[in-house]
Amino acid sequence: MLTITVAGMTNIMTRSNNATGNLLLLFALVCSGCQSIAYTSKENTMIKLNQSIWHLIDNIQTQPSLTLGHIEKKLAQSLAQETQHSNEYFEFYKGQTIQLAGETTVTQIDLRLPRQAARSPGMLLMRLEGDCITMPQLKQQYENLQVTDIPRGKSLEEATTYTATTPWGEIDFGFQVKKPDCLAYVILKPAK
Repeated sequence: MLTITVAGMTNIMTRSNNATGNLLLLFALVCSGCQSIAYTSKENTMIKLNQSIWHLIDNIQTQPSLTLGHIEKKLAQSLAQETQHSNEYFEFYKGQTIQLAGETTVTQIDLRLPRQAARSPGMLLMRLEGDCITMPQLKQQYENLQVTDIPRGKSLEEATTYTATTPWGEIDFGFQVKKPDCLAYVILKPAK
């Protein structure tokens, strides 16, 4: 009797069918060497949050200032400090990609937390891709938007920025020249 175990599955074969047994043993050995090992590195992990960008923005505003613990909790991840970018005024942190409800993806997270020398309360930038969030959709969420920046013709990365002022602080919404009809990024800047 021949026992073959591959990936937790056991086959028991009788000696009378030796050719088949040898063939299955060879197949099992080849397959066990070919098994793919699945793992994800921190850089390739995608966090999934079952909420819209609007709910995420609201959830971030539940605390009056930006703190590392609060943002990590709301983004469901640990942020990595970027010491090479940090300076005497700000500590820089970056995050992993987030898949929001629908097809909206946060592809870049840039958190800047103030140090003692800073005069600014910091900011959180989230770059978006996937579903196109249009100006009419934005206006359904934030009616009183002010244009606070416009492209100067130097790059397709430049954006028209619309700012909503809330009791929490300011929220900037950027529509880049390269894709002017779709929201490209959101920047949250607390008042304190």
